[in-house]
Amino acid sequence: MNTPNNARSAQSKIKIKKAFTVLLEAHNVSDITVGDICKEAGVNRTTFYSHYSCIADLYKAIEEDMYVSIKEMLLPTDDISDERVAFNMIVTALEAIKAHRHLHRNHLEHTLEFDYLDELTESIRARYMPLILQGQNLSPEQEEHFFIFCKSGIIGIIRDWVMKDCVADVQSIAHSILFIMHQIRFKLIYN
Repeated sequence: MNTPNNARSAQSKIKIKKAFTVLLEAHNVSDITVGDICKEAGVNRTTFYSHYSCIADLYKAIEEDMYVSIKEMLLPTDDISDERVAFNMIVTALEAIKAHRHLHRNHLEHTLEFDYLDELTESIRARYMPLILQGQNLSPEQEEHFFIFCKSGIIGIIRDWVMKDCVADVQSIAHSILFIMHQIRFKLIYN
């Protein structure tokens, strides 16, 4: 193995990703060129194209990195039924989203979807839905509707927050999400 080249290659990828996210703070993704990214990163076009086929490929790689990072944050080993654990988990994920808010906002301006959050909610569904619905006597169809409703609401709150440049405090967004979840669960218990 050519370790120095591997390290240099990894470093180039980091520089390219960082340059792209810096450029997104001031520009729409559609206004950014490979040349802009290379100039900001201090690499040449050949280096860029040795790692990514196009800007969309770079974008997808950064999105995948965020997905993996946020997924790890949302899969704690602690007991999620403890509200403090749930709150801290949500805060940590929101802070990660806020750190890349320019990327998220650019993405949302070009599509209505938060693809990786959709995938993320599906991946954690099996772990958390039994805890949230514990003690409920719901049919599988009712459980599915509950999940769809919660997922849409949470993603909607995050989408709105990102489009407003994450101005609202992370903790207040986390409190809103938990409050709404409790209200929905309360309605399930008493209906």
